[in-house]
Amino acid sequence: MKKRNLFALAAATMLFAACSDDLPNGEGGNGLEGDAWLSLNISPSMTRAINNPDQEIGKADESKVNSIKVVLFDDFASTAFVTNVVDLTLLEDETDWLTKTNAFKVSKNAKSILVIVNPSSKLPTITAGVSTFSSVNQAISATVANVTQQTKDETTTTNNFMMTNASGFLEPNTYASDGTVTNGDIQDNTKATAAAAEAADARLSIVVDRVVAKVRLYNNATSPENVDTPSDDSGIKITFVENSVQWGLNITNKKFYPMSERTKTELNTDIWSATPYKQGSYRKDPNYDDANQSVIAYNSGALVYTDLYKANYNFVDASVSSNSFAIDWKSPTNVTSGSAGGAETPSANIKTNVEYCLENTQAAKFNYHAYTTQAVLKATVYPSHFKLAELKDGSYYQAAGSNPTYDWIKIANGYYTMATLGDWIKKELTLFYSDGTVGALYTAFNDYLGYLEGKNVTGVEKVSIPAFEEGDVAADKAATVAASFNATALVNALKAHGGDSYGNVTYYAAGVSYYKIMIKHDDDTPTGGGTGSNVNALGEFGVVRNSVYDIHIGSINSPGYPIVPKPDPETPDEESDKYLAVQITINPWTWYTQTENL
Repeated sequence: MKKRNLFALAAATMLFAACSDDLPNGEGGNGLEGDAWLSLNISPSMTRAINNPDQEIGKADESKVNSIKVVLFDDFASTAFVTNVVDLTLLEDETDWLTKTNAFKVSKNAKSILVIVNPSSKLPTITAGVSTFSSVNQAISATVANVTQQTKDETTTTNNFMMTNASGFLEPNTYASDGTVTNGDIQDNTKATAAAAEAADARLSIVVDRVVAKVRLYNNATSPENVDTPSDDSGIKITFVENSVQWGLNITNKKFYPMSERTKTELNTDIWSATPYKQGSYRKDPNYDDANQSVIAYNSGALVYTDLYKANYNFVDASVSSNSFAIDWKSPTNVTSGSAGGAETPSANIKTNVEYCLENTQAAKFNYHAYTTQAVLKATVYPSHFKLAELKDGSYYQAAGSNPTYDWIKIANGYYTMATLGDWIKKELTLFYSDGTVGALYTAFNDYLGYLEGKNVTGVEKVSIPAFEEGDVAADKAATVAASFNATALVNALKAHGGDSYGNVTYYAAGVSYYKIMIKHDDDTPTGGGTGSNVNALGEFGVVRNSVYDIHIGSINSPGYPIVPKPDPETPDEESDKYLAVQITINPWTWYTQTENL
């Protein structure tokens, strides 16, 4: 085993675990003298999770140690003062998972230690005798790149995954089976000489977690082939262009704690309660509860964002001029073997479909779409057939065709192209001009046009429906008015505007549908297979640091949203209506999986 040599190192074995961190306890003070020696071991973690296999060893670029910052404190409280700050520089690259460090001197007043592997440039300035634990562990605004990459020059970066104490506490501690935490004393791990501190049995072991979560999406779904012409509307199937499926993340956190507090989920399932720290698998991020969360709401139908919400989250809403966030679309991993929606063992070589994000968790009361990190899937989706207003070639149904790319419209439970909708509107108007019966389709679609007109969409305005006058022929007048709904200028304006919805009208541009998938952390199925459930329970949703969430798309059975859905403060994460069939899985990285049928 090749060992790394580090300048002035500290002593701890660092294992890559999979949960969040709890805050320390104790009292504060300061002191700067160094008169004892400490040294570190660094090695990979063993992780727990709800999937079987429940762990996944991080790839080399996710686990490489480039540098280490050791911060020692004079106690375990948030008011504890920093006694030593040691930056460790690597001298040699390692070829295995174990790294031993040289010893370094620590203050006689030091009691506890925080280990930061690959520290981000976004960390605050840490000064011995001045900084406290609360100032070191403050909420930090950062991008994913700030905690996963390290800039080498102006054009290149290297993988640099930041990691900190996995326990959620300043160490050393002992953890009882009932969850009791007893603070230790770093002095018990120090030696009088450097040589003694570097002895094999003298090194302090610290487990570390990456500060980001990882999400992957697998497409198990296949589009139905050779759908027969239906005998009635129930025979219309939803099909999709299989190579059109892409995905990305929305509602992601902009802030993180260097070390986050652990907490138990509502269920605290056995796999989690068995962890070494007995503190739970969930964590508290900087916008976890009322103290730092910003509730958003609708005002007269318009969603009003607070400045704090915009400071907390990356989200898609083109109407917010100050919001420049865009989803990084990527292809899923297509699964061709195993049952649809099954949890496939992930390939260690998969990179293109991986998305990293900062930890994002919330108290149960905030289990709503506006605050929960979600995977967004987009695909070109079509009904297999469109119902015709008149019999054509012996059928009332027109096939969508192979790999279509045209716009289509859903009104209530019916599917239409602009051409077939025009025929239906003509049929309704003929009846209107014959006996005064108001048509549901032209009324709904005209309301949609009025909605777009109110948004100042260029080239769109409501179609005037003139009254029937003496001498008019119902069929002729209906044809003339219906033609206005299909005028070339209007059709082109609708196409240029793209996807949108109003009332029971949804316009799909080029057939593209979007689906949002709330990422689950702890399942709501009661432990032991009971009959109850914990709907929207604490810890059921969210992404936790050092965890892998695998999402399997089992099927796509319904159209989705016409645009990327905006943050929704009124829809709970646990819904009775689903667009997708999905299975989510979490992974050294903890590994979770879930399957969704859309």
